[in-house]
Amino acid sequence: MGKTYFHSRGFTESTIKHFALGYALEDKQALSKAAKKAGYNEEFLAQSGLVIKNERGTIDRFRARVMFPIRSMAGRVQGFGGRILSKNIKTAKYLNSP
Repeated sequence: MGKTYFHSRGFTESTIKHFALGYALEDKQALSKAAKKAGYNEEFLAQSGLVIKNERGTIDRFRARVMFPIRSMAGRVQGFGGRILSKNIKTAKYLNSP
């Protein structure tokens, strides 16, 4: 789904790879489950703004969105921007990490 969007906007495979563009799955915990399995701490994920932690557990902030890393002048990832693709969901079209 994400690649289809990028290609429709004229992005080439090399551009997608160079800028590390991606897609966040629709599953509400896809990122948090994969990150925990890879050894990331739940508290770190919440502090990074990638997940929202509440009394019911954690939920991925970015779901069903194409993702754009936001980089510093030195090239380090400082945050993320995401654009929702579905027109049926009533939420912000664009979302940035805090």
